[in-house]
Amino acid sequence: SDLNGEETFIAKATFKNGKTKDNIVFKTDKGAKVETEWIDATTAKITIQKTFDFAKESIIATVSPTTQKTEEPKAKDDIAGKVNIWHLSQKPINVTLVSVNGATIPAKAAEDLNTIYNKAGVQFSVKEENIRIDNLPNKIICGSSDLLNTYTLDQISITTAIRKALGSSYDKETYYMLYTGSTADNGVDGFMPLGRQYGFIFDNKNHTLAHELGHGALRLEHPFTEFKTTKGSTTLLMDYADGTKLDHNNWQSIHGGGWKPYLFQNDADGALAGGYAIAPDWSFVSNGSEGTVKASGDSDSKGFLRGIVVNDVTYIWKLDSDRKFKYLNENSVPYTNPQILPKEDKDLIFLFFANQNSRGKYIKTVYKELASIIKSKSDKDLSDFITKHSTPDLYTKAKDEKRNTYWGYVGCSNCDSNGVENGSSDEQKLQDLIAKLKIKTGVESVASEAIILDKNNPQYQEKLAEALEKTSYILATYDSSGKESLKLQYKLQVPKAIKDLFPDFKTSDNCIQDYINNSLENLHKNLIYKNYQPVDQASLEICTVFYQGFFGMWSCATSEESIANSGEIQQCLAGATHEAIAMIDVVALVNGVATLAKEGTKTYLESYVKYYENLQSISSTIIQGSEVQTTQILGAVLIPPYNIASQVIDKVVKVADNFKKSYFTECNKTEFKNGKIADICWYRYGQLGAMIAPIIYTGGEYAVTKVKQIANISKTSITLAENVIKLNEKLIAKGVYLLEADGKTLIKNATTGEVVTVKGTAVKDVEKALDELGVVQGAGSFIPNLLNKVDNIENAVVSVAKNEAEILDELVKTNNTVTENAKKFWAQHEMNVTKHLDDVYGSGKVGQQITVDIYIQGQTLPVRCRIDNLIDVGGGKFRIVDGKSSIINNLSTKTPTELLNSMSTVNQKAFYDALKNGTITQIKPAGARAQTFLGNLNPIQVEKSVDFFVNDVSTNGYNIFKKTLILQ
Repeated sequence: SDLNGEETFIAKATFKNGKTKDNIVFKTDKGAKVETEWIDATTAKITIQKTFDFAKESIIATVSPTTQKTEEPKAKDDIAGKVNIWHLSQKPINVTLVSVNGATIPAKAAEDLNTIYNKAGVQFSVKEENIRIDNLPNKIICGSSDLLNTYTLDQISITTAIRKALGSSYDKETYYMLYTGSTADNGVDGFMPLGRQYGFIFDNKNHTLAHELGHGALRLEHPFTEFKTTKGSTTLLMDYADGTKLDHNNWQSIHGGGWKPYLFQNDADGALAGGYAIAPDWSFVSNGSEGTVKASGDSDSKGFLRGIVVNDVTYIWKLDSDRKFKYLNENSVPYTNPQILPKEDKDLIFLFFANQNSRGKYIKTVYKELASIIKSKSDKDLSDFITKHSTPDLYTKAKDEKRNTYWGYVGCSNCDSNGVENGSSDEQKLQDLIAKLKIKTGVESVASEAIILDKNNPQYQEKLAEALEKTSYILATYDSSGKESLKLQYKLQVPKAIKDLFPDFKTSDNCIQDYINNSLENLHKNLIYKNYQPVDQASLEICTVFYQGFFGMWSCATSEESIANSGEIQQCLAGATHEAIAMIDVVALVNGVATLAKEGTKTYLESYVKYYENLQSISSTIIQGSEVQTTQILGAVLIPPYNIASQVIDKVVKVADNFKKSYFTECNKTEFKNGKIADICWYRYGQLGAMIAPIIYTGGEYAVTKVKQIANISKTSITLAENVIKLNEKLIAKGVYLLEADGKTLIKNATTGEVVTVKGTAVKDVEKALDELGVVQGAGSFIPNLLNKVDNIENAVVSVAKNEAEILDELVKTNNTVTENAKKFWAQHEMNVTKHLDDVYGSGKVGQQITVDIYIQGQTLPVRCRIDNLIDVGGGKFRIVDGKSSIINNLSTKTPTELLNSMSTVNQKAFYDALKNGTITQIKPAGARAQTFLGNLNPIQVEKSVDFFVNDVSTNGYNIFKKTLILQ
């Protein structure tokens, strides 16, 4: 989480059947490889960082099969272990501990509170206040805080006095926990209703403080209420056994359920608020602190409570089998209504009416105002009272008003007198949702307007006619009475960006509609949508059409035929976009829209909101004529999570470049269905980038589904396409490309035309041939221009090494004299080479500036040599890399032998000569860095070759060449 930062954990492995750590691959449940450091042969250290605001992710340890014959079907990896990871963003919460009339606040309250909650990503900021109030009882009448409930009259009196005493120091964004020195009438240790601002702590224990804040601030329920466990049977914080654990359901509720702090329920929301309602038989009903009202029932009578919710069970007033009316649940089990009566004239009474509408109403008054009516049990008098006190001028009341009676809407303390929440209309609520989704209307979107209409609106026909005359729109009409089903209509337009980029595109109604209809079908299966009122369903449908219409329009506009006459950059963008949008998870997207509407959180949608913005941004950049690189295009149009993995995108571009250069032979004369022929090679290039991305990102998991498509558009065989992707870095490094003929693989040098033939097409055989292949003089750079920089920030390793004697000796050989510029360029070159090796072999396989002692036959003392890079090639062997640089010489013109004889230090030559002559008795690691990289390997084995990595010039964007010295 944000609180703990980087996390490290240990994985222990037990091997059998010849398997070793080399058979283990750690990856996420999405297929992305997880870098792991093996501490020893059976212990792996995994380090992870928070990358999402809230998400559950799994890391899986997979076991690759043992080597098998190439003609056998590829065996699947086994799963050896799995760990679930939760990514959490910090939730800061303000709490004030209030000492009432000198009551004691326990020590270490803040410390204990955060010890419990920090592990779940919650951080409490705690301060204290001392308050004095009058008339504080020794025993406070309380309820239970395990349900959506409210305060008793005693508690309302105390919290009102507390707020008044706080005065200007009152903070609407804090939770107040009250220490009164009093006890609870029912013996509870603490009390805080869910979603309320004030809590009562009676036993002065910090555990109770944490428990009650779980209810009030975080809306957590008791496990025995939520999951029907036995009270006190768990070690959970929200149980009754003094436990402190928060389970995964609590974490989900806090981080994934749309929870927001300080959204306090108002006592005027229609809950009984410690008061009473009247049942249709004129008995009194009070939920005390154990329920919420349900204002509507099978019928409607002015003033009476039609239903009540207790322990999440709804009871409706209806006829029982004994022909008596009662509050019954769906199984006809009656609610046991306590026989209670108001005690004082000022006791609160709630009357409910107009409940046949979508939002019921209530009147809040006091017992003395209704005493005579209740005594007479006159329905007419009660109705007249409601009519008299429900006029617009008596709606709610201002803070300074003294009247006892006013009316409001059930569950909507911020409605206006027309029942519109926040004073906003259906249209405004729709616009709020559109704003959250960052949807643009107007010329930049698929529709200029979003319109929502209620068929019961007196101006419906007029508004409908006006809407249908607009040039483009998305229109949803609903029936607030529920008699008619929702109707969705739309007339879409081509967004300006698409028009500017692809002027030949003409909208295809079928193409767009198929895309949208598929999305709406998935939306209609969503539970949030199913449980919504028609007005909210209408908003969801409109937003879905906006989103999927936008993506669908892009998909249709970027088909091959649409871009035939477009420029190179436009074609590249179109190919990548068309392929990427085909990978969008429609179900996840529409579910994300629904979740945002219900919970106000983008947890499941944030990446698509960003993707929507990226498409608009890259379009604008291209239209303005700015220079755009392929990496920029892929970073914008690849779907999440591929678009945020910069290293993956760099590799993708390398592979796509290789395909474009070596295998695009027919794309310049592509024939369409209408007979037209066009050059769409840049379109294919963009397609390839989007296809290759998931293969690189998942370490090959997607190869099966994508390689066939890649082979098809590049006009290669499937095996050749797969080999090029897997071996691309080595192909570039060697300056070669692959061909196939008669069941054999041909490795062809791009410069000299020299060909090496490999029997068969198995990737391991091709890779072996590549490893054994030297690089012909002038074969070309393997790290593309502009990547080899000379202004990187030096890392600690090269910063120290560039001043050491052996390095200075080498600089004399390569530069004639040692200057600060020569040292600086040496450091930059070493870092560029190491980065390349990390990309090819993995950072855990590459050691940098490794010092070793070489013991040679006939010599008493070892030769100490600093190796620029050691590569772990498996099987207990290492490959030597010697990076040589010069600011005055073009070293790319030198042969490997020249580099050995004239550019190497005395110790290097002694080492390489002994390796060639077979006179080395052992090589031992020397120094801390060598010990860290090589671990328990002592002595070590090295291959009989040296890979020299040299530069041509010393300016920014220089090329690096690999020269292999074979020591046979």
